[in-house]
Formats: sequence, structure tokens, C-alpha cells
Amino acid sequence: MANCKNCGAPLIRKTTVCGYCQTVNDVDFRRPVTIAPPEHQEQRICPRCSCSLLTIDISGSGTLHIERCGHCFGIFFDSGELESFLNAAKVSETASADYHRITALVNENFHRDYPVCYIKCPVCKQLMNRVNYGRKSGVVINKCAAHGIWLDSGVLHHIVNWIDAGGPVLEREQKTNHLEQDTEYQIWKMKQKTDSWTHANDTDGQSLITIAKAIFKLLR
Repeated sequence: MANCKNCGAPLIRKTTVCGYCQTVNDVDFRRPVTIAPPEHQEQRICPRCSCSLLTIDISGSGTLHIERCGHCFGIFFDSGELESFLNAAKVSETASADYHRITALVNENFHRDYPVCYIKCPVCKQLMNRVNYGRKSGVVINKCAAHGIWLDSGVLHHIVNWIDAGGPVLEREQKTNHLEQDTEYQIWKMKQKTDSWTHANDTDGQSLITIAKAIFKLLR
């Protein structure tokens, strides 16, 4: 559990706002961020606070700039920038999923400071889509197909921890299990049909089942 950076009190679950001093806490970056020079500042508006976003350098070398609100600490990544940040930060998944840790992350995540609603893209001002970030991550991101992704304060921290706990591994496992169940059901349906065929057609029916099984193995 994180503590308030102003008064030191423990933060209540699923919020970055201190329940004692009402300070909005920055839990996404461990070190102070650098504001980019004026020539790199973009004219973008925070969808939560309606104030101008600041362009910050999160690479330390001027190679990766993102927009951030100085009040609510929400972050806007242009298309592809979130992946670039995760790669640059060397956030890599583990070989196996830590199911207990992933469950704890879902129960203690930091993105319940706002009611569920659609918010506007900082660039085009059109409403963004709400999209799940991975299966069983507990994270819903706001995505503009044309411009990028908005993360409320604390969501980036949660994504990093989810990846470190093997979240992508769990996601692939669930997709594989779903594919297996669907394929087995389709094979079962096919077998029900072939059982009603005459003996002359049995060979063709078994051939179709064999082909379906072979396709499933390739998909895995």
C-alpha cells in the first residue's frame, strides 16, 4: 500500500487522493519528471481537469515525450508511446503468472477516483472508447483510435505491476483455454452430425474431425 507524499498517511484502496489531507498523489513515477522545452509543448487539454497538459520528458534524454496533467497526474500517450515507455523502462513479463499477486493487484488498484464515463481525447476532443488492458488486469484505459491512450493517475503503476506479475502470461493461457473449449465444442457438434450419417459417409466425417484437430494444433 502506498503512502501520501504530503502527510505520510496510507492511501485508501483504489484512490490516489489522501483521505486525510486530500492531496492528489503521484504514484506512477518514482523520480521527478522533467518538463520539456517550450518547443516540445503540445496544445492539449486534460479530459479530467480541462486545463492544459504539460509535455514531459520521461526518457531523461529527450527521446520520449508524453503529456501529463499537473493537477490530477493523468497521462496521455500518443499511439505506440506506451509500448515504447514499457520497453525503455525494461518492464518485461515473467515466465509464469503469479495468480495471487495478480488477484491482489485487481483488488487494490488505483483507478476509482472518477465515476465510470466516457471522456474526451486531449487532441481531437472526441469521446474515447473504454478498453480493457489485458484480461484480468483490472484496468480500463481510455483510447482514441486516431491519437492515443489516456491513463488516469495510478493506472500506469498498475500496468507495470501487472506485467511484472505475469499478467500477459495469464492472458495467453486464458485465450488458449478458450480456443481449446471452442474447438472441442465444434468437434463435438461435427461428430453429432457424422453419427447420423450412413456407413458410407463415416470415412468423410472422420476425415473432417482429423482436419479440425490438425487446425487446432496449428493455432496453438
